[in-house]
Amino acid sequence: MISTILICIATIGGPCSNSIAAAAESLHSWFIIYDPVYRKIDYPNGDVDPKRGVCTDVIIRALRKVNIDLQVEVYKHRKSKGLSTDRNIDHRRVPNMCAYFHDSNDWKEVDEAKPGDVIWWRTPRGANHVGIVTNNGKVMHNYGFGQRANVYPNAFPIHRIYRYKCNSNG
Repeated sequence: MISTILICIATIGGPCSNSIAAAAESLHSWFIIYDPVYRKIDYPNGDVDPKRGVCTDVIIRALRKVNIDLQVEVYKHRKSKGLSTDRNIDHRRVPNMCAYFHDSNDWKEVDEAKPGDVIWWRTPRGANHVGIVTNNGKVMHNYGFGQRANVYPNAFPIHRIYRYKCNSNG
């Protein structure tokens, strides 16, 4: 059986790309427990216990370090589309996150992955998975073995790449 692998990449380009990549690198830890349990969290700036998380929490935490709150942005995006909303979990779902990147005026589609890119993979078993390209070209992610940068963007076929528009010249 042939498995399809999709990758959606959201790129933080321009002068902020290194900041996003550095923010992702700062999250490296072998000791983060992979924990997909639904939890009530604060809004805005809510987060699960920092010693726990899933792949989307890598993205959420890195972007929050550069003042982008995906919890708020994904909530507003879903609400504007007339979709059901849950401030505790919507931003922690890969398809919701990438739908926001796709529709947002703050992000644009580009052709190649660079540091700061947020990559969305569809694994061979069909699971959604995301990570951020770091300054050394590897991707920081959490696949159940801590938050670490141990794969490259082209490990699987790329589906889309999005770039955050920094300071209107992104």
